[in-house]
Formats: sequence, structure tokens, C-alpha cells
Amino acid sequence: MNMIGKFLEMRSFMMVLAVGLTAYAQQAYFGYVETPVNPRSIAMGSSGTAGGNGGFSFYNPAAIATIDSSFVAFEYGRQWGDLSAGLVETAWLFPKWFIGASFQTQSNDFEVTDDFGNRLSSRGTEQASVLSLQIGWKSGRYAVGASVNGLQHHLFHSNAYGVSASGGAVVTILPKKLIAGISVIQAGGYYSGFYMTQFEVNRRIMPAMGRIGLGWNDTVIGRLPVTLFLDAVYSSNFHTVMIPAGVEIRPLHALAIRLGKRFNHETELLTTGVGIYWENLAFDASFIPYTLQGDLESKWLIGLRYSLAAKKKSPRSEPPSSSEIKSGRSSGGSTRDIIQPADEG
Repeated sequence: MNMIGKFLEMRSFMMVLAVGLTAYAQQAYFGYVETPVNPRSIAMGSSGTAGGNGGFSFYNPAAIATIDSSFVAFEYGRQWGDLSAGLVETAWLFPKWFIGASFQTQSNDFEVTDDFGNRLSSRGTEQASVLSLQIGWKSGRYAVGASVNGLQHHLFHSNAYGVSASGGAVVTILPKKLIAGISVIQAGGYYSGFYMTQFEVNRRIMPAMGRIGLGWNDTVIGRLPVTLFLDAVYSSNFHTVMIPAGVEIRPLHALAIRLGKRFNHETELLTTGVGIYWENLAFDASFIPYTLQGDLESKWLIGLRYSLAAKKKSPRSEPPSSSEIKSGRSSGGSTRDIIQPADEG
């Protein structure tokens, strides 16, 4: 490639870098860590600071304490354009503490053009990953957790690496009913960026998020289990506050229907999804219609989760009554591990 071609490719490189693995402008490197994970949480507006849905490195490391059994989960889907995303996650509970780990990856392959729209001879590739390790402690109604995250971002022929930390807490306000959570994600760290100036090296901007949320579990119309999540999220990367909110209803023991919205998000219209359960297996899917430069597009994510502890079988197929949920006597886990509190004592 001649010198002019190299110059044009570098200009295209910097234009792509300005956007990275997101669809709109950002202020920090590694902005892809702000892409929501977990199809169940995504379907409910990407809320989950107070819930044990999964994706703890993104929502709240302490929320592991709210699950009812250790698990292994896998996810795969399509995000912006041809961007593919995947995640492997596991979490393990112990009497007074818990641990978790996840590996998230995103990748894209795209054409490179100059300022006049002429296609260059080479194609561009972008790949990013996050390895997170979580640990936490729980006592009574309270739990705290922390996460260490290793980040990697490959773009064209260059690589960037980083390390960051996250932390959070959850508290059970009403047993079996109401849980509150708070977290700071990517609170601080160090990284090497792409062709950074000395000013950028000194700033070391990380895409940090502050999250606070509530989770509520109850029944309506007598016996219909309903879960509500409401979060408030501040992004230092985009200098904005978003309000993720969502609802899940369980019309059948083996079926969940979800709907939500990430209010004040620039492109997403709403979020939808379903969950299908069979014994220790849970299949979840989320679908998000969004607009990008006036075009209507869609994102999707599917996940499979296996609970390692055997669940009790329910002697009946209908959901438990409201009084049973309040007293904690329901069997079969028909409300699943939606908002299970930390161990009492």
C-alpha cells in the first residue's frame, strides 16, 4: 500500500476509533463495557442493579448474593449492525460469601473507505473482551461485593489493554418482596490506548457508571407472579442519566414475558423478551428495536442458564398464592430466583 493509502487507512482508523464498539459518540476508551449483558435484564430495560439475573460485572457484583443457587450461563447475540457478542458466566454461593467469574467478547468485521467513500484494499477488524472476577460477603439482609476486570480491545492492527475495579452492595428491605442495590462499575483503573497523546495518557478516562436500583416481587390478580425493576444509571462516558425500568410476568410456571425501556437512551425504542424454564434449565431471549440515523434496526440476545443445585418439584402447575409468597411457603421455585434476598443470618 502506498503512503497515500496508508494515510487514508489511518484517517479511517481514527474515525472508527471515535465510535468504537458503540453506535454513538463516546468520551472514553473501552466504551464497549457499557453494552448491557444478560438477556433477562436487557428485556426489562437493562435494569438489574438489585436483582440476581446475571451479568454481575455490568450491573452489580454484590447481586450474586440474591440468587438461590450456583449456576453456569452462556449468551450470544447481535448488537449494532454486524457486531456479535457473547458471554460465559458462573456464580457460586457459600454460607457467608460468594464468588463469580465472567468472560465477555464482542467482534466485528467491516469495510474501510476513504473520505470520498472509495473502498480501500484491506478490511477492518475489531474485537474486544472483558474478563471479570467477583467476590463478596453477605450477612443477614446485607451483602457487599467487588469485581476486578481485565479489558482488551483490538482495532485494525493495534491493541489496547486495561484493568479496572467495580463494587456494590444490596440490602433486603422486605424479605421475599423488596431489594435495593447500589454499585459503581469501572470505578477506576489503568489502560494503554490507541495512539494516545500525552494529554490522553494523563487523563486515563474510564467509562465509569454509577447505578442505584430497586427490585419488587409480588402477585397480581390473585395468583399471577410479577417482578418489577427500576434503576437510575449515570454514565461518565456519555455524561447522562438513564432510567432503565422493566416488568416480568409469569402467566405459566414455565413461561415468563418481559417488557421494559431504557429511558433517556438515544436510540433504543423499547425492550422485550421471554423466558422458558424446564427443571434446572432456563432459556432467555431479548429483542430491542432501535433507530440509527433514521433507520429502524433490531438487536437480539439469547442465553442458556443451568442451575447447579437441584430445584424442588412443585406438586402443582399453577403459581403460588400471594399469601404463600409472603410467608415463603411456595414450592418448586415458581417465582424463580428473581429477587431472592441474601441468607437471613
